[in-house]
Amino acid sequence: MTTNIQQQAQAISDQVEATTLTSNVSPGMQVGESLSSNDSEISGEVTDIRYRNLVSMWARETGIHSYALPYMVGDLAKQRIKTGPLTGQSVFVFRYEDVPLSIRERPEGTKLPCYLNSNHPLAAKWHAMGFVACIKQNIPSQAALESHMAHSHKRAWETIQKDEEDRVREEDREFSRTNTLALQALVERLTSGQQLTPAETVGSVGQEAIRQVVSEAPDEPTPAASYTVTCETCSLEVTGKSKAGALASLRAHEKRGHRTTE
Repeated sequence: MTTNIQQQAQAISDQVEATTLTSNVSPGMQVGESLSSNDSEISGEVTDIRYRNLVSMWARETGIHSYALPYMVGDLAKQRIKTGPLTGQSVFVFRYEDVPLSIRERPEGTKLPCYLNSNHPLAAKWHAMGFVACIKQNIPSQAALESHMAHSHKRAWETIQKDEEDRVREEDREFSRTNTLALQALVERLTSGQQLTPAETVGSVGQEAIRQVVSEAPDEPTPAASYTVTCETCSLEVTGKSKAGALASLRAHEKRGHRTTE
C-alpha cells in the first residue's frame, strides 16, 4: 500500500515534471505533438497551444479533460477516490492512457458547446452583446453546461437566463392571444346558431372553455327549434317545438278537420 509520504513525494515529482512539460510547449507546436520529458514514467502531448503553461489532466472515473495550474498539481495528485471500484486511486491523472480502458472505450453521448462557443447556434447573439467567446464545447450534459456557465460566465449566464425567461413569457402571451381569438370565433358561431364539428368542440380550446365564454357572452335571441309531421289524410304539415308538440297539434287538426276518421 502506498503511504501518505510516498503519495506526497510522487505528487511533488509530478508537479515538477508537469511544469517542465508545459514549459516545453511552443507556439509552433501542433495539437497531438509529444512533449519531451526527463521522467520515463511521465509523458505528455500538446492539447491546445492556447493553454501553454497549464497542465492537462483527466478525471480517472469519467475521462473528462481539463486544465490546472502547475502549482495545483501536487494537491490534485494527492486526491483519492473514496468509493467504487477505483477506491484508493488518484482522482486525476495527467496522461490520458492512465484513464481506465473501460472509460476510454465507453461510447460518448451528445456533447454540448458552451453558450459562448462559436459552435453554439446563438453564440453570435451573445458575442454581439460583448461577451467573450469560450472554447469549451465537449460538455457532457445540460446540468454540467449550466454549472460551467454559472461558474465561468456569471454575467453572461444571467443575461442568457433573463433572455430565455422573456422569450417564454412572450410565447405564453402569444398563446393566450391566439386562444382568445379562437374562442371568440367559436362563440360567434355558437351564438349565431351554427353547429360545431366534434373536432372543434374538443379541440385546443376545450369544451369547458367554450361553455365559460358562452356563459359570459351577452344574451341574444336564438332561433326556436321545430319539428314537423304530416297529416296522412290531407298531407298538411303540422309544426311544433318538439315531436310531442307536433303530434299533439296533428291530433287537434284531425279532430277538427277529419272527424269521420276517428
